[in-house]
Amino acid sequence: MLTKEKIILTWEQDFDEVTYFTFTHEGDCVIYNIVEDRYYFGTYNHGISFAEACEILSLTA
Repeated sequence: MLTKEKIILTWEQDFDEVTYFTFTHEGDCVIYNIVEDRYYFGTYNHGISFAEACEILSLTA
């Protein structure tokens, strides 16, 4: 399950302290902004839903 707590503990934190990111097995980047409660895929220009983030990371929503 993908929770804020799990993201904070296991993902890399960006320099702005509100953005976390991780990489898929294929090397793509999934980004989470804790303040906006938004997920992004690859860049900040491609917002994705929670369900899509879970699917990309092969997790159960």
